[in-house]
Amino acid sequence: MSLLHRSCLCARGAWLCGIGLWLGCGSTPTSTTNETAGRDGSPPTVSASAVAGDASPSYLWSFDNLRLLVDANLVIQDSSSGNIVLQLPHSNSLPGDEWKTFDAGGSCCQQYTYSELDSLYQTATPAASDRISEASDLVLSWRLFGLLGKTVPTKRTLIVKRRGGSGRPAYALFDFVFPGPQ
Repeated sequence: MSLLHRSCLCARGAWLCGIGLWLGCGSTPTSTTNETAGRDGSPPTVSASAVAGDASPSYLWSFDNLRLLVDANLVIQDSSSGNIVLQLPHSNSLPGDEWKTFDAGGSCCQQYTYSELDSLYQTATPAASDRISEASDLVLSWRLFGLLGKTVPTKRTLIVKRRGGSGRPAYALFDFVFPGPQ
């Protein structure tokens, strides 16, 4: 199941698009899971923890005026704008401690085990990363996904990490595909 938001306008040989496609990985990790559906009923995120008592971060995602401007060669331009927003659904929802974005390449929709998520988070080179200092919404600019100068369609992964009571991290993974105008 996928959810596509698309609004495109062609002007002077370039496509101005407010687009985003989110693909839930559909498979269940072999570790403990905590699935959170998107605000509009979209597929759940993939989440995993090494210890059953260490729940994963709990966020709902949405787009905030996401508009990608691409040229005639479908290359994302600097004049693009907008954000992807992660919101804590309830006052008792579990926030993350930090996040990282990655160029997903062909990694979307495989079955992720806890060790695969942990390895990806710890060893892969992120497009961007930051610590989360408080239990509030995360507003991530399109620029933090390493999209500038990339050709659509392109895939990106966002992983939010939370340090559990056991001292081991728990993860929530979001895979996004940014398709080209059609």
